[in-house]
Amino acid sequence: MRLIKSNKSPVAADELPIPRETAQPFYQTVEEVIERMEYLHNMGTDARERQLGTWFTVSYYAMAMQCYDQHLDMCKNGADTDLMSRLMNLVYVISHDISMALPKDQYAHELRIALLMALHNGPRNPGLDIDAANLSLRMGKTEEAKERLQTAQEYTFKPEEEYLRDVISIMLDNIEQQTTRANDNKVFIEAKIAKDETFKKFPIKMVWDQQLGAGRPHNIGGRKMVASKDIPRGTVLLRVAPFASTILDECFKYLCMACFQQKKSIDTYVCPKCKGILCRMCHKDKVAQEEHNAMCTFLLPGSLPTETEDKSIINVESRLAIHTVLRAIQNIEGKASKQNTLAAWRKDGLPFIYDTLQDMDKICLEAVDHYEEHDVLKLHNWQEVLTECIKRLKGPSFLASLPEQFIAKMLRKLGPNNIPLMFVTTNSALAFGIFPSASLINNACMPNTYSYMDNYGMLVYRSNRAIKAGEEITQSILNPLATSSERRGRLLTDYYQYCQCDYCTNVENSQYQCPKCGQALDESNRRTWQPQPSIDFDGQVYVCNKGHVTMATLYDILVLVGGNEDYENTLELYQSHFEATMRQYFQPNGLLMVNYENDLAVAKASSGQVSKARESFKRVIQCFEAVFGRDAKFTVPFLYSRIYLSQLTMVSFDDKKKNNKEVVADKKRLREHLESTINLSTHCSREYLNYLLD
Repeated sequence: MRLIKSNKSPVAADELPIPRETAQPFYQTVEEVIERMEYLHNMGTDARERQLGTWFTVSYYAMAMQCYDQHLDMCKNGADTDLMSRLMNLVYVISHDISMALPKDQYAHELRIALLMALHNGPRNPGLDIDAANLSLRMGKTEEAKERLQTAQEYTFKPEEEYLRDVISIMLDNIEQQTTRANDNKVFIEAKIAKDETFKKFPIKMVWDQQLGAGRPHNIGGRKMVASKDIPRGTVLLRVAPFASTILDECFKYLCMACFQQKKSIDTYVCPKCKGILCRMCHKDKVAQEEHNAMCTFLLPGSLPTETEDKSIINVESRLAIHTVLRAIQNIEGKASKQNTLAAWRKDGLPFIYDTLQDMDKICLEAVDHYEEHDVLKLHNWQEVLTECIKRLKGPSFLASLPEQFIAKMLRKLGPNNIPLMFVTTNSALAFGIFPSASLINNACMPNTYSYMDNYGMLVYRSNRAIKAGEEITQSILNPLATSSERRGRLLTDYYQYCQCDYCTNVENSQYQCPKCGQALDESNRRTWQPQPSIDFDGQVYVCNKGHVTMATLYDILVLVGGNEDYENTLELYQSHFEATMRQYFQPNGLLMVNYENDLAVAKASSGQVSKARESFKRVIQCFEAVFGRDAKFTVPFLYSRIYLSQLTMVSFDDKKKNNKEVVADKKRLREHLESTINLSTHCSREYLNYLLD
């Protein structure tokens, strides 16, 4: 949430103007329908040019399409060929303009419908076919994209369309290559799991579900991990070592660069060149020393470019890419093996999966090739910058052993497979890594596992509830407090999947409520009316069953309210106005209210209102249980850890309160929670955490 900066004073809900529905007239002639549609289309185009807002434009266009739908039968029966041609061309233009106006990530389904309608009603347009195919690929509809491209290929023959023919040909070739790779990958993954004895030490196995594969990207296909037996809650399901990993810039001074242990709990060695630290165990470990020496050159000030010309590449991503290149060369030279890994990984004798270069190539999700010029240029720039940097620091022949186009292909894998390693109490990222075998676990918005960093940089998955034999193992790769639209947008952008799970479409689709009667509102209550710029009404409303009307923009604005970093100065605004308003407009047990309650608690804690903050945190936990169920502390364990730690740190610096009953109880509760969720007594960070809790 973000607080809106405005010169206007807050206005109570009952003081806001109420828009009125302008009934869509029913016309007797096709000419009148065309005239009305042209008027609405012109109004939408004018709104776009005047930058009134996306929904002003879309609402006018949608009203024009409503007019067409309302008179469709009459038009078909009463229009001559010329009029019908004119009408269909207008439908094509408006559909195309809707596809250009809608936000691509949040409204992929509606955008796809608009594109298909434009293609169905208008002249042949290979550019639109390519746009539709790109969207289909991003939504996992590979066969639909293939058919669309093949259709476009048949009529794209004009000399000026040579570039489009080349794009279509390349996209079709890529689809065929992805299909071939997916089939090869399936064989490889099944063989890997069958022969890798380490997998047998975990209670899960991979199966291939052909029905699941339909509608998903080819490089995921129908693969999924399932429970090989009944699994109790809290069971370790998988432990994966990183193929490559790197700590964040801000963690350089207090994390071991090899095993990610914290400086406060370990003796450290500081590298005289790059100033990075190694714990004493890793400093004495030959493997850790060799890996650090290989990376050290790239860690010196000024040696690694922090951005390309389009200012899109940050340091940590470049370091992760270079570490991936170094690990790939190690694999090619035959120096990579499970025995030749960090001593820290092997010291406890616990089983873990060690992925190879072939695993990364066959298992990791690869970004779908969709031809948007900015993305292509961005990837190309990054590839050139990294290649030049490596050759400059390591010599022109350093990359000679890598396959052609390795870096380009590797960069396409970084985005979808870049997993943050979180600290278990603050739920904040310490590092990022590539974990190929973790990619075998599919995403779900309400998963049955949670993951965390353990065993010195490994990724561990535990069951958050009992799982039956044969049930799919799932993880959430997104923020658990993100709304369905945010999750769908992120999944579509980074993972090329459009989520249609039950949680997104049914459970979490009722975040809003009517401010007058409290009825839950979902997309079935949303209407498009003709915009009224005089009262700043963009045409989008919610109408409850009792007929109460609320402008949709109000909900959008309130979603943005809160979360301001200057908590102390905005807390009064929270409590005096927005607190009552939020409770009036949003369902009490929805994710939006969870986020708001959490922001409110943090604001109170930051302003020193300890007792009020405690009460707010209690409400946050109640919201967690309402949203995620009675066992929410296992569904979102690290959100609980963060709350418990926040309550503890509110008084930890007050010597008079350090040993009072409330603080002792806080420490005990946090310790018990960490023991039940990560086995604190055996966790690699136990010394540091015990230091906090003693």
